Amino acid sequence: MLSSAAGSYRVREGLAYCVSNDRTIFLDILANRYFSLSPALDEIFRRVIFEEPSEQVKPAELARLVRANIVDSQDHQLFNHSSRAIEPPLRELRHIDTATSTILLANCVFAQARASIRLRRRSLAWLPQWVRERRRISSERRSPETAWQVVTDAFAATVSIRPRSDRCLSSSIAFLDVGFSRDLDAQLVFGVYSCPFSAHCWVQAGDTVLNDRIENVRTFTPILAI
Repeated sequence: MLSSAAGSYRVREGLAYCVSNDRTIFLDILANRYFSLSPALDEIFRRVIFEEPSEQVKPAELARLVRANIVDSQDHQLFNHSSRAIEPPLRELRHIDTATSTILLANCVFAQARASIRLRRRSLAWLPQWVRERRRISSERRSPETAWQVVTDAFAATVSIRPRSDRCLSSSIAFLDVGFSRDLDAQLVFGVYSCPFSAHCWVQAGDTVLNDRIENVRTFTPILAI
C-alpha cells in the first residue's frame, strides 16, 4: 500500500512493475501490454514506491499517478514488485537425450496448443487464477533437479513440432501445465530489459531455470512471478 498525506493508495489492479536500468517498466496483464512513464512521472512513482522521507510525494503529484491509471484508492489485489518473489537464477536444468514416453510427448504438444489458443482469445488476466487453481490441486512437491527432468526432456524433444506462436510465453505456460499435471510446482516468470526494450518469459523453481538457459534469462529483470 502507498501512503501519503492524501490517504492510502494501491498500484491498480492487474499492474506489475519493476525498475530496470533506472527506469520503471509496467506490465498490464488486463490490457496485454508493457509500457513506461514520462521521465517526470516515473520520478514521482519511484519516490512513492521507495518511500524517500526527504522527498515526500505531494497530493498533486499522487493525483497525476491516479490520472495516469497507475494507482488508485481501491482495495485491489497487488501485483507490484513481483521480482521480490523470485530468486536470482543460478542454475539451469539441462536437457538429457533420453527416451520419453509417447503419451508425455503428446501432452507437451497439446499443452502448448491449448496455451496458444488461450493467449489468442484472452488477456493475461486469466493466468494468476489459472496458476492458483492448478497449484491448489497439485498434492506433491518434488525437487526440480529430479522430477522436472522428464518434463524438460520431453519439451526439448517436441520443440520442432509444437506451435511457434507466442513462443516463450505459450511454451512456458505449457511447460508449467504439464508439470502441474505431474504434481510439480514452479513459478512462471516474466522479465524485461529496458534499453532497448525486450521481454521474456520462463519457468523457474527456486534458483533453477527449468525450460531455458541462464544466459538467456539473466539479463532480464523479473517484473512478475506467478
